[in-house]
Amino acid sequence: MKKWIGRAAVIVLALAAGTGLGWALRGRRQVRTLTSQEAWLFSRLTMVTAQALNLELVCSGRYETARKESEMWLYSNLKMADDILRAHPDIGANMFPAPNIAEGVYRASLYARANGADPEMIQRAERLYAWLRSRQPRIK
Repeated sequence: MKKWIGRAAVIVLALAAGTGLGWALRGRRQVRTLTSQEAWLFSRLTMVTAQALNLELVCSGRYETARKESEMWLYSNLKMADDILRAHPDIGANMFPAPNIAEGVYRASLYARANGADPEMIQRAERLYAWLRSRQPRIK
């Protein structure tokens, strides 16, 4: 009788451990599926932060500081986007970015060129723009 109780206890403990492990792995899987959503949320909040800072600087008449902050955000984001694209050339195979995104990157490349940015930064912007344009649907 004691052997049966011991075996039953082991089975119950194994079942409990398996259930606990399953719940733990399920929780981790949910975190992985949220990663892209969290990244999207973080990128939006980062943009809100940048724009709030810029508006505060403009409203207080600190235009040169606002320009420098905008350049910093612009060049930093161009670099990060280009680094991602170069590290993952297959990214966005089914992506059709909105035309205003391509236009924004185009304007960033014009700004960089007109304001004496590092030639590497200009190349990054132009490379991103070409990549975005290659994914635009062709309208006849």
